[in-house]
Amino acid sequence: MSKESILIVTPELRGMVSVGGLAEVPIALAYALRKAGNEVRIAMPYYEYLNIEEKVSKGLSPIWQGNLHLGGLPPAKIFQTTVRFKEEDIPLYLVKGHPHFDQVKTVAGVYAPDPKPYFFFPAAILRFLDNCKDWVPDIIHCHDYHTGLLSVYLR
Repeated sequence: MSKESILIVTPELRGMVSVGGLAEVPIALAYALRKAGNEVRIAMPYYEYLNIEEKVSKGLSPIWQGNLHLGGLPPAKIFQTTVRFKEEDIPLYLVKGHPHFDQVKTVAGVYAPDPKPYFFFPAAILRFLDNCKDWVPDIIHCHDYHTGLLSVYLR
């Protein structure tokens, strides 16, 4: 069986920000896929909540930043860290740039009533991957409607 490079894209993740049951799925899936020998990374929005609750190290520097060139969306920044699950450190990309993500100070604020942050989130991920020279996923696994436009943008 061939081993794949897989990017899991999600709006919430156990150990980082958990609104409901969705947060359990991407972390458990990433863990299982890594145990099967695949190279797995996760991407999610970089909510201000993560800084407030000290879920990420202070002073993270972006590994990529750029314009999305899509419908007036703001520029994006991608940060890289890890999330720990069952003694396993899983690479995590955090997507910053949309004002909504900067305004999320509590878990209750994660889901925006306005869909624009979720036009931005998948566009930022794809623009980052377009410019990523050291890692390109074979599979992008999307979770919930917040990531739905990713497959549309790919077309």
